[in-house]
Amino acid sequence: MKHDLKETAQPLTLRLFIESLLTRRKLIFKYLIYGSLVTLTILLFMPKTYTSRAVLMPPEDPKSQSVLLQAITGATGFNLGGAVPNLAEELVEVLKSRTIAESVLGRVSLNGQSLEVLLEGRNREETLRALSQRVKFFSNKQRFITIDGSWETPYFSFSEADEDSAKMMSARLATAFLRALDETNRKLVNQRSLYNAAYFSDQLQMAKAELDTAYKRLEEFQRRNKAVAISDQMRVQMQAASEIKAKVISTQIELDLLLRDRLETDPLVTEVKNRLRELESQYNRVSLGKGDNYAIGFENLPALNREYATYFREVKIQEEVYALLKQLYYRERLQGFRDTPTIVVLDPPQIPDLRTSPKRITTLFLGFIFWGALAVFHILISELLKSFFKDPRHASLRELLLSSYLEIAFWDKRKKETKQP
Repeated sequence: MKHDLKETAQPLTLRLFIESLLTRRKLIFKYLIYGSLVTLTILLFMPKTYTSRAVLMPPEDPKSQSVLLQAITGATGFNLGGAVPNLAEELVEVLKSRTIAESVLGRVSLNGQSLEVLLEGRNREETLRALSQRVKFFSNKQRFITIDGSWETPYFSFSEADEDSAKMMSARLATAFLRALDETNRKLVNQRSLYNAAYFSDQLQMAKAELDTAYKRLEEFQRRNKAVAISDQMRVQMQAASEIKAKVISTQIELDLLLRDRLETDPLVTEVKNRLRELESQYNRVSLGKGDNYAIGFENLPALNREYATYFREVKIQEEVYALLKQLYYRERLQGFRDTPTIVVLDPPQIPDLRTSPKRITTLFLGFIFWGALAVFHILISELLKSFFKDPRHASLRELLLSSYLEIAFWDKRKKETKQP
């Protein structure tokens, strides 16, 4: 059979190819054995990579809170001026920023050598690029944020000290990014809070002036008219109206904050404008006595009582506004100097025990498949070439290829001769 396969000029079929594989099985075994030895040798001398992982709890997403509610409840994070589509993804982008990378370079060292020296970059850009290749950041659907710091041993290293250093560096790298994220986030939050505090301070001064003016008008009216009393029913109605009016003013302040960072067409701006219109409508209904069957419209009061009610209502409104602004100002002022963590670490980085690469068993298995496929491909090509050169049906094609080759060679020779002087 072996003699027939070598001497008989037959077209290559599946049966003949399988017979060739069985006949040349020793060649396949050689590919598998020698290829596996080569793969194993490469794996032994490859650097071992160790990875330390840190997991952060989902950040608080203030997208359902207004600007003023964020300030009161103490929501922290970026973009305090409005809703955030996905704060976890935003924090991941912050982790990828140059600011964080620059901060990490000065934090990590090993055996007296800084991270910048260990990365062996020829310039700053190469160093930052090498650093970015050693860390991975991602968030899942539940908005948990994962930081993976990796470090590898040198090539051709069999030292346990090198492995211990790689393990330690991976944990230090993840820890450094955690701290850099917290400090950067805290700095941005504090800056934003101080920015808001300055705004609330200006509003507070104006509200204080308006409150003093309202007090003076009420006192002058009472002194001039020897004090006028209103009914308990009217007092309750004015209290309700003043609370709604205070909400109207606070919503106007919220809208002013939003318009400093957003466009008029922004969905959140539109939402606040709609809420403002609804509050103004409620205030008008209460003032006209249309909110309740037993309510009295302010314009239906006697002239003296109506004037007194107007001054009294203005005092109550300004008191509500002043109390709200004072609360917001002191809250933002304190937040601007707070030094508390802004991220919650679920799993802190640990020194890894097992390497993440190379995966020797998996790689050996894949290498075994690769070398076997290469051997089959070798046999297939050799059988196709043998069939091509021995099958008489391919004689015309062989002659055509040979003549084409000779023609090209002759043309190239003539071209070279014409170039010679």
